[in-house]
Amino acid sequence: MAYDELAPFSIAGDQNLTMKALAESWVGNGSLGNPIIIEGYNITLDGAFGNCIALYNISLYLVIRDCIIGDGDTGIYLENVTRFSSFRNIIYTNNIGIKFDDCDHSSVIATSFTENNFHLQFVDNANMNIEDCQFESSVSAIECSQLFYSWFVNNTITNTDDGIVFSTACVGNVVRQNQFSKITIDGITLTNNAQLNKIVWNYFGGYMQGVLDNSIGLENEFSHNYYFGFMASDVNNDGIYDYSFLVPGTAGVSDANPLRYPPLPPSWAQIPQNFEMELGSACFYELQIDSYPPIETWLVNDTLNFEIDQNGNLLDRGNLKLGKYSLEVTAIDLYGQSISGEFTVTVTDT
Repeated sequence: MAYDELAPFSIAGDQNLTMKALAESWVGNGSLGNPIIIEGYNITLDGAFGNCIALYNISLYLVIRDCIIGDGDTGIYLENVTRFSSFRNIIYTNNIGIKFDDCDHSSVIATSFTENNFHLQFVDNANMNIEDCQFESSVSAIECSQLFYSWFVNNTITNTDDGIVFSTACVGNVVRQNQFSKITIDGITLTNNAQLNKIVWNYFGGYMQGVLDNSIGLENEFSHNYYFGFMASDVNNDGIYDYSFLVPGTAGVSDANPLRYPPLPPSWAQIPQNFEMELGSACFYELQIDSYPPIETWLVNDTLNFEIDQNGNLLDRGNLKLGKYSLEVTAIDLYGQSISGEFTVTVTDT
């Protein structure tokens, strides 16, 4: 993708944003159905102090997407901004990647952060959504203070001292299905009066414990996480250890359902391909899956003509006729995570 150069800029207020959008020919009017969109730019300070983008007191719907933003003090600084979205941006080599201050109902989706000292900072925010992002190489990936009712889902955090730090008055946040690896200190740290946060279905890999809860106040919830180095019995082979994991720290909480397998979703080792077979011959097609939890169930949409055995081999039921069969197959692992694929089987008579 080719990026246009755009000088760093600062905008205060909805009216000034509208004027800037007209001057730069940015599409959208700032409504829910037609947000203002800033896209396709390379915005850099070349190592100078300051913000690549600064936004103040904005309530219009605004999307920044497919941009490269970096080499400044802060990549994007937002103060008293609502309805902001970062989508598919690359945020690199800033002191702070994105900082939200007194913001609400905003999101960071599918954004890549690399070699910022601090990738994301939140101060006095609520209802934020951080999803499908990559955080790599930092001092601290995400720092939160006074963050309320926000979601961190399906992110990858690696090569950092601290993963996510919840400190003063972080309440009611959900951290779910994230991957933490190569963390020097802890994947998640809760301190002061961080309370009522939910830490569930995460993978803490490549180091011994991964979490620390020194918070005071109402308990935080830890459930169904995988902790590298923790092992216990699993008598019924349900993928959940029979003994609780005691979360390190002074809070004294436990994860009563620590996972035996990393809760990483299955993926295709080889994507299913269309194939042909001769009329009267037997169908045998190996479906190849990479999965940490064992595959529990295989499904195929055409059960009249096909079945899948416990090893993931597609078999016919002996009544195939000439023609094409459009199939959808699904693999479901022990934790209910699934992957599907579509392909065509063509029966020929040569």
